[in-house]
Amino acid sequence: MKITPEQEMQIKAIIATMKCPKEYECYRSNFQTICQARLVGDAGVLECLTEQVSTCRYGLPFGSSVFCSCPLRKYIIETFGR
Repeated sequence: MKITPEQEMQIKAIIATMKCPKEYECYRSNFQTICQARLVGDAGVLECLTEQVSTCRYGLPFGSSVFCSCPLRKYIIETFGR
């Protein structure tokens, strides 16, 4: 994935505000290793599509779904569509 210098600065700013139990594996892999998620509706809510969601601190169970509250994951899907 090609990241502009401005996007890199934004990513680093997001990382500085959070604590990742997976040691920012998505960032370190240049977003090649990233959990599956999809945007739901216009509100910018992410639904987690990964099966190991029970081990993620950013997974928020709601009914039969799990929503993702990771600010970095949200930025990536909103900016790069993945």
